[in-house]
Amino acid sequence: MSQKALSRAKKRHPDILIRVAIPYHPALVRLELPEGFDSFYFPEGQENVPRRAAIPRLNRTLINESAFLIA
Repeated sequence: MSQKALSRAKKRHPDILIRVAIPYHPALVRLELPEGFDSFYFPEGQENVPRRAAIPRLNRTLINESAFLIA
């Protein structure tokens, strides 16, 4: 639902980036970029986080680094 809303917004504001945040290193998990998204986002240092803490750490990072977050 949020991706559809962002896609509509991107038509009006082409500078918007629609990124998929991933908690695990891309080399460890095979991923395909979903249609309508521009790229993956894997924060620096995330590869050093234990697997069981990866999602909470990613969530904290997203909140701390974002001016806007649509989830």
